Amino acid sequence: MKNFSPDELLYNSELNLYVDGEPYFGSDFLFHEIVEYTGGSARGTFRFIGDDNNTNQFHDVYIVFRTWISNLQGTNFDNLSGRTSTFSVYPSNHNNIFKKNEDFDASKTISDLRFQESMLDKSEFFENFLGTVLGNSESDENSIGKKIYERISNFVPNTQDIDVCNEQSIHSMGDFVGYDIDLDHQYPNNIKRLVDLSSISKNNLLGNTNKFRQNFDVRNQSSKEIYGVNIGDIIDTSTYTVSANVPIVALEKFSNKYVLLENFQSSQINNFKYKAIEGIDSRIAGENPLTTKRRTSEPPVRINLPTCWANDVDLSGISLNSGYYIGTLLTRRHLAIAKHFVDAGIYVGQVFRFLSPDDVVYDRTSIGLKYVDDSDIAIFLLDSDLPSDIKSYKICPPHILQTINSDDRIPQLYLDQEANVLVTDFQDTIYGYIGWEYRTKIPVDATRLSFYEAVVLGDSNAPNGFIIDDEFVLIGLTTTYGNVGNMYGFYIRSIQSDIDYLNSQFGVTGEYNLEVYDTNTLNLGTAPLSDYNVNWGWPLVLPTEFNTRDFDKYYTFFDYVDGFDSRLIGGVLDMDNDMTTIPLSSTNTDLFGNNGIVENLFSKTLYKSLSLI
Repeated sequence: MKNFSPDELLYNSELNLYVDGEPYFGSDFLFHEIVEYTGGSARGTFRFIGDDNNTNQFHDVYIVFRTWISNLQGTNFDNLSGRTSTFSVYPSNHNNIFKKNEDFDASKTISDLRFQESMLDKSEFFENFLGTVLGNSESDENSIGKKIYERISNFVPNTQDIDVCNEQSIHSMGDFVGYDIDLDHQYPNNIKRLVDLSSISKNNLLGNTNKFRQNFDVRNQSSKEIYGVNIGDIIDTSTYTVSANVPIVALEKFSNKYVLLENFQSSQINNFKYKAIEGIDSRIAGENPLTTKRRTSEPPVRINLPTCWANDVDLSGISLNSGYYIGTLLTRRHLAIAKHFVDAGIYVGQVFRFLSPDDVVYDRTSIGLKYVDDSDIAIFLLDSDLPSDIKSYKICPPHILQTINSDDRIPQLYLDQEANVLVTDFQDTIYGYIGWEYRTKIPVDATRLSFYEAVVLGDSNAPNGFIIDDEFVLIGLTTTYGNVGNMYGFYIRSIQSDIDYLNSQFGVTGEYNLEVYDTNTLNLGTAPLSDYNVNWGWPLVLPTEFNTRDFDKYYTFFDYVDGFDSRLIGGVLDMDNDMTTIPLSSTNTDLFGNNGIVENLFSKTLYKSLSLI
């Protein structure tokens, strides 16, 4: 404040506080009366009191000082005023941060070590003297007791963990591997601590919320607050009903290991496998392959043969042309065929013949052709739509095919140039010579093997697929390149794009969209646990000759309880310490951005070191 000459007198001075541009008269600030000094200076202060929780904050704050001055004779009045820069006011504990093991109470620890009777009443020395020197649980992070304890407790992470170690250790690690890191700076102790902490990433600094949802082992505890959070009551295997989207927990008695048994996505895949097996095996069981392979009668009169083992499956969308002319409907006007046979002589103008389930014949002529890139698939556009009694087929989703392996031995239906309906086993999917391929293998099951024939020259173009709930679901088309074929599922976007292109080129309007088989229809509804079989896909270890009546010999089943305990995992800061006041929800910008938490911590530390606050 300005000094005045001895013949002047400060008179009627005042301080006014402004917040957000308006005079502030709240009770959060305690006003200290102005002290005036004749012929000298004037001084006044405001002190922030805060609310009960010490959490109030004020921004865009400034103080205006006004005084009226006169000489000793009371004449020559003048007034003087001025204002501070704009600043923010925070509680005294604003943005405090404490590391793990900085909650050490040195005073209490030393007091608890007074085992001699002669020392038990020396509270003045142990609590007031040593406690003041070393600090207690309420002392700041730079108290001697906390600092020594933290450095010992956190020695390994402070010096060896590259993600959280201090700046000096990073410099030492660089020297050790011969890499020059220019970090050998000298700071005051208070600032050095902040430099070390501010070099740590947000996730490593604050930690992450525990979201582990398979906390099953109760570890002999009577409550499940910490251990066994996700395990419920024991299940009676003889009466329990498995439901879609309701997982359960199995405890293997031999190894004492828990496993979560999912009943959602895995149920789609495994129920698909189960239905694919049932779709073919149940139809060929007890059938004579010599009399039930053929789909239709011989030309010139074509009719569906009721003796065919697949006569209740709609195969009308597969053209009847012999040899190279087999094609498969993907929409009511678009047909797929092998590209290499188009190159061999099947051109635009080819007539394709279809037979409805009621033995009605429909002919359609191809008028447009488009090759599907990176594959052996070609798409023909037909001259007109086929009626609704001719089937166009849904495509098996690629994620289903990728989960099937050769050990699953899933049977698939395929046709040959002689209109025989045959069976082989699906092996796997690969990216090979003709792009994305499926591979088949010779069945080992005797019944399936009796309906198997090797692919020969001329069988290309014939469709392959599964039978799911009496519906033929396409995998792809046969090629004579070994027991392989192109999969439609991996070319859905390309095929749809080519269909749209053909339609635009030939002025075809209307919706012609590929259909992908909806696996959501395969979610298990309910099933008794006692109906368990290996096709459920659960990772249970059971004897080959197993009866569900023996479940209790091998496993104990429990209800699954979803959720997690929300404890913090990792993190350098002790977010459970009440003296740590930065929010767990702090973002990277909140921490390290302009005017962020770290910047305010540096300012606060400097102000305290300079006795400005």
